[in-house]
Amino acid sequence: MPEISFVVPAHNEAAGIGACVNALVHQGNSARVEVIVVDNGSSDDTATIAAAHGARVVSEPRPGLAHARQAGLMAAQAPILVFVDADTLVPPAWAEAALGQFRRNPELVAFSPAFYFHDGRFLDNLGNAVFRKILCPLTNAVLLGLRRPGVLIGSTMALRTDALRAAGGVDQAFQFYGEDTLVARRMAKSGKVSYAQHPRLYTSARRYQDRGLINVVYRYFTIFLLIQLGRIGIAGRLARTFYDCDRGVVRGDRCRAMLISALRRDHQQHELAPVHDDLAPSEPLLQLDT
Repeated sequence: MPEISFVVPAHNEAAGIGACVNALVHQGNSARVEVIVVDNGSSDDTATIAAAHGARVVSEPRPGLAHARQAGLMAAQAPILVFVDADTLVPPAWAEAALGQFRRNPELVAFSPAFYFHDGRFLDNLGNAVFRKILCPLTNAVLLGLRRPGVLIGSTMALRTDALRAAGGVDQAFQFYGEDTLVARRMAKSGKVSYAQHPRLYTSARRYQDRGLINVVYRYFTIFLLIQLGRIGIAGRLARTFYDCDRGVVRGDRCRAMLISALRRDHQQHELAPVHDDLAPSEPLLQLDT
C-alpha cells in the first residue's frame, strides 16, 4: 500500500503534466507513493501523457477543481493525501519530508508548504517572498492563536485522508477561490491545520502573469477574509462569479454587474438577519460524492 497519494487535478495540461507527474513518480525512491491524475474534461492529450509517465488516470468530466479533487479523494488509497496543482514541481525526497511532518506532529491533520515560482519574473518572485516569509507565517500564527485553523494553500495541500473523508470531503459549493480555506475549516474539527516553511516546492506564477498580480491577490484575499468572518454565503456567490469570469463564461460589463448584484444581495440579507457562521460545529457533514 502507498504511504502517500498524490492527486493532480488537470484540465488541458498537456504542456506540463509530464514534468509534474515525473517528479511525483520519482518520489517513490524514498517513500511509497501513488500518483493519480484527475482528467477534468481535457480536450488535449493530458490523460495520455500522464499515463505514459506513470500516473493512474481518473476521469471527472464535470468541470471544476472541487469536483476533480473529490474524485481524487475517492480514488486515493494512502493514509496521506497530497493535492498538487498540475503546474507544480515537487523536489526529490519531498514525500518523505512531508511524512516526517505528520510523524512528528500526531495532532496535525493538514498543512501547506512554502513555495517558490519556477517561472516567476522579478515582481512575481518579490511578491512571493513577502507572502512566503511575512504575510503567510504571520496570518497563520494569528489564526492559530485565535484557536482557528491555520492557512492552507490550494496549490499544494497535504492531508490525512481519513480526516478529510470524515469532514465530508471537498465542499462542492466552492469550485475555485476559497475551496482550500473551506477544507481547512472543516478538517480543523479533527486536529491541527497549519502552514509550514518546509518541505518547500516549486509552482507556477502563470495565473498571476495571465490575470495580473493585484487582480488575483484581491480575489483570493477577499474570499479568504469573508470565510474567516463566517460570511460563507457571500463568499460562495463571489467565488462563483470570479470563477465564471475567469473561465470567460461571463465577460466585461456582465461580470461587473454580477459582482455588484452579489454584493447588493448580501447587504440586503445582512440588514434583515444577523450574520451566523455557516460552518458552526452543529452543521451536518457533507455527503461524499460517488
